[in-house]
Amino acid sequence: MPNANPTNSDYLSLINAAEQAGDVTGWHAMSGVPHGEEINPATGFGATAYVNDVTGQVVIAFIGPNTAPGLGSIAGQFHASPGGTATDEMIANGLRPTQYETDVKNFVQQVLNTLSAQDPSADFSNVYVAGSSLGGYAAQIAAMTFGLGGVNYGGPGVPLAAPSTAVDNFMNQIILGDPVANGATDTGIDWGSISVVGPHYGQVKFLGDQANQVKQRV
Repeated sequence: MPNANPTNSDYLSLINAAEQAGDVTGWHAMSGVPHGEEINPATGFGATAYVNDVTGQVVIAFIGPNTAPGLGSIAGQFHASPGGTATDEMIANGLRPTQYETDVKNFVQQVLNTLSAQDPSADFSNVYVAGSSLGGYAAQIAAMTFGLGGVNYGGPGVPLAAPSTAVDNFMNQIILGDPVANGATDTGIDWGSISVVGPHYGQVKFLGDQANQVKQRV
């Protein structure tokens, strides 16, 4: 049976820890899977799977941002990464970063396989994903692929994806006026020819001042 969902405080603390190779009281990094700031520098992919010491819940925290500091970031510190920059540029141009997405899927599959090996009766509804900025994009891909719950803080929409508003176990928290988080077709901004992004996966929750949500047209 699934436990209560992790809190925003849990998610943000774990994302921050993953980005800084740190620890969070009450959680430990899952053994048997790689973890660290960048698992694949060529794409800017990095993540750490954390296990709750009491409940056994697993949160896969994807790192980000990898490009410009302050764009879409709620947690963590700035990590410059040429690979992450290239991945972000592909998303901004309406392209799916296939190698980055493969990195995401392979990592999550390894976490699930490890969890099953440790406990054949493991309940995957107790596995969650989270990330900010580019890491938030990764969280969406993981949730889309494996049906996991979780949250995206400030990541862009998924190019070429179909709307998925019926999904109720994944939330996108979008700061009004944030150009990265609002890089999507479901935020009310007309990007014109600047970008051909897609919608966010799951539900969208807007935070901040509506006055900052300026429509842009080309």
